[in-house]
Amino acid sequence: MMSLDEVFSSVASASSRDTLLSGVSRVAAKLGYDHVAVAFMQRAATGVVATSMTTYPDAWVEECTLLPSQQIAMDPILKHLTTQVHPLVWSHATYDSTKISGVYEAFSSYGLGSGMTVSVRGPTGDMACIGFTCAARKTPPGSSLISEVGTLQLTASATYNALSRIFANDSTKIGLPNARLTQRELELLRWSRGGKTAWESSTILGISQSTAHFHLKNAIGKLGVASKQQAVLRALELHLID
Repeated sequence: MMSLDEVFSSVASASSRDTLLSGVSRVAAKLGYDHVAVAFMQRAATGVVATSMTTYPDAWVEECTLLPSQQIAMDPILKHLTTQVHPLVWSHATYDSTKISGVYEAFSSYGLGSGMTVSVRGPTGDMACIGFTCAARKTPPGSSLISEVGTLQLTASATYNALSRIFANDSTKIGLPNARLTQRELELLRWSRGGKTAWESSTILGISQSTAHFHLKNAIGKLGVASKQQAVLRALELHLID
């Protein structure tokens, strides 16, 4: 089994997003967490370019794409990451006083009931966020919450440095899609950019809502992101849509 020093080294020296996610996952596992999420927001000429990676269950990632943007905006974890620099240890109580406690019930059913997360900001405005998640927090023997949070903070800093290097050296710096988007996928992204839901877009285009979801999911996969909102941002950055 790798020591934490070895794991940190694998995070800091990661040469690709896949190897980085693997290294971060090892750190999380050392602390008793089952899943990780990593996001990197870069400042670019056309706005912010978002890249995300996660080991969350595919079913939950897919369900996330169907959440209304209003609910996503009210998520207390996302609010914390965009406004605070100190780590957040979260659980059911984090959502009790919010209007979206039902969202917590949804993702906790996938074994994502508690965790901790933090964001790291760079001098040019770029930001990396990482989170460790499990069904219920379970501190390994010889560990403590304080040491876990410290490990999270160090891992986030190493992750930020690795992602900055990976994207600076990558010829597809802003994450060019793996395949061409179809005309239908582009149409749905354009309507999504205009604030239309999948149902509204399907009505406009004369297709079923399930078909709209199918094409949006394909676009999300091709663009290498985790949500419809991120897909729109990526498509704008790549000048695929106006």
